[in-house]
Amino acid sequence: MNFATKCQKNLATAIYNILIDIDRKNNYSICLIINGLYDHDAQLITLNTISLKPPIKQIMEIRKFDKNSINDFLNKLCYEICDITFSGENVNIMLNAFLDTCLKIFYSSFPLKKI
Repeated sequence: MNFATKCQKNLATAIYNILIDIDRKNNYSICLIINGLYDHDAQLITLNTISLKPPIKQIMEIRKFDKNSINDFLNKLCYEICDITFSGENVNIMLNAFLDTCLKIFYSSFPLKKI
């Protein structure tokens, strides 16, 4: 498959090259086409089989923040926070309870959706 595409006097070169993965030896063939144009001939590659892999689908998780979900979050938060904030004496326990409640409300108002 090594043949010249440009022949001139005592010089022969391949000025146009086809690059292909050598592992695909049995899946293609190359031949010379003598086209009669002055000193340039051509190469023809025939691909016997081409297997294209389908695009990889990625699943993403997102949270939707719109007016309705924000209002839902604020309404739920108003009903829960008062009881937690003033119902204890240990600041660490109250803070942990506050954060736990906020996260539960957040997750319920802004659920993850797969796209």
